[in-house]
Amino acid sequence: MKLLAIFVVLLIPASVAAADLVRRPGASIWIAPSTYNHRFTSEAGDWSAPPATWHIAQWNIPKDLVGSKTAPPGAAWDISNSYGRVGFIPSTGGYQLAQNGAKLPACGTEYDLFLEPTDSANYPGYPPGIIQSISLNAASSIKLSAGINLVYESVTDRCATPHVNYVAYIASLELNNAVHNQRLFIQIDVRDSRQTLNHYRSWCPGYETDAYPRQFCEDTDVRNFGVPALVPGNGRAFFTIDLYNELRNLIQSGHVKSRASSTNPYDVSLDTDLSHWKVSRLYVGQTLQGSAVATSQWDSIGLVVQ
Repeated sequence: MKLLAIFVVLLIPASVAAADLVRRPGASIWIAPSTYNHRFTSEAGDWSAPPATWHIAQWNIPKDLVGSKTAPPGAAWDISNSYGRVGFIPSTGGYQLAQNGAKLPACGTEYDLFLEPTDSANYPGYPPGIIQSISLNAASSIKLSAGINLVYESVTDRCATPHVNYVAYIASLELNNAVHNQRLFIQIDVRDSRQTLNHYRSWCPGYETDAYPRQFCEDTDVRNFGVPALVPGNGRAFFTIDLYNELRNLIQSGHVKSRASSTNPYDVSLDTDLSHWKVSRLYVGQTLQGSAVATSQWDSIGLVVQ
């Protein structure tokens, strides 16, 4: 009987331990330039804090934000220019992001300001804030958590049709496929100021062409995961959503780009093998065009894969 009992126990598969892939951001943060070059230009924040494991990404900003690591321990601090601001909030350990689209010189350009744990693939040599997940075939849940406060939002129609004026607040994951050198992004809107789309899912139009070979992107809505869209001025909201089923279904769809002409199948067709895919990157923040002005706060960001 003892031998039989041991045999039965060995047949029971071991569960996969839950792993939080991200470190919490500290009181200092790296600043990445608007021109991507695998390096950071400066570090901002508490002078006594260890080297940062998160960074600020800024895309298409007319003048880069820069910082210095000179703030006293435990103090709030911020860096800013005419186009944006980043600040540390000691009470939550989170960060405030602000953008001023009214100052942007051109219409029709997307301006992004993101808070992101540093990954070793894109920024080698810096302390990492995120580790790569297990393969999706070995996972059963991918839970993204965040506390978000949409502090202020104002949108006017300075930019005329066909240009647009809006701000969207997003939480995004990137998955990497090292076997076929593919990448898959999922961008989850927690609010879009236009509010013209509800419970939507769409392949990102810009990625459906030959401009981004082997890169695929889905835009989706937080309401698809049972979470209401956030409202500016309503205070902080905290949510946890499980993205595993969404990502599994996307990958196994075998999506083929609708406007690409490459004859290489891996340039245009999503690899359906879950064992080839791992979560590798996370970013949260704001993206706007036109005359939008917005401020948001982000804290308690977690990404647990099991």
